[in-house]
Amino acid sequence: MGEAYQAKFLGENARRLYKIEAPKEFIRERVTEIERPEWWPSEQEVREALEPEAAVLKY
Repeated sequence: MGEAYQAKFLGENARRLYKIEAPKEFIRERVTEIERPEWWPSEQEVREALEPEAAVLKY
């Protein structure tokens, strides 16, 4: 893809129209694991909560 088309595709027209500065740096690393707090439910707890039986109240 040519440079002019690539700039247009990446929002150059909108940046010019709304006077938005072009980004100075790009994030190239992808975060694959999120650190969650201790109180965050485990994957198993989430699965159990999504089961239909979890919505039934037992007295």
